[in-house]
Amino acid sequence: MGLHCNARGCHNTGWCKQTGRHFCNICKSRNSDHRRTECPFWVTGQGMRTLYHQTDAPSAAAIGQSGEMLPGSGGSLGGANYFAPDIPTTDRLAHRKGYVVTAQVFLGKQKMISSQQATQHTFESLRREGYDSVFVQDRNEYAVFHKDHVKIMSVARR
Repeated sequence: MGLHCNARGCHNTGWCKQTGRHFCNICKSRNSDHRRTECPFWVTGQGMRTLYHQTDAPSAAAIGQSGEMLPGSGGSLGGANYFAPDIPTTDRLAHRKGYVVTAQVFLGKQKMISSQQATQHTFESLRREGYDSVFVQDRNEYAVFHKDHVKIMSVARR
């Protein structure tokens, strides 16, 4: 079941027509009067970290043009955006290479796991447990499941 505002009978995950409010994916307010880009956490960088993602030219062009990263369909935790804490680590982790995306990523509540535990988790199971992201310790890799938690800073050739 999706998260929604507090208006009686409202099941809208976007803006509620009854109240003019919505559920904010960043601060988790169910009765928010702001959009993600105006969230105090987003604006001040609270809970955000600069991380890196490496990809190929066509994907880099799409990310640069749209200004957002859509979660992929593969990966050890399924559909997510995967990041590393530094550019050299992206060389080891990336399936597609050539361009580096630098992003401010809202990690929120993180679940720390090992790569052996990755197959035990899905986006839905982690969401039900209240987690926003996962850190796979032995891979030094972050997985973020919501595109709204990623603010693209730059896309550049490696």
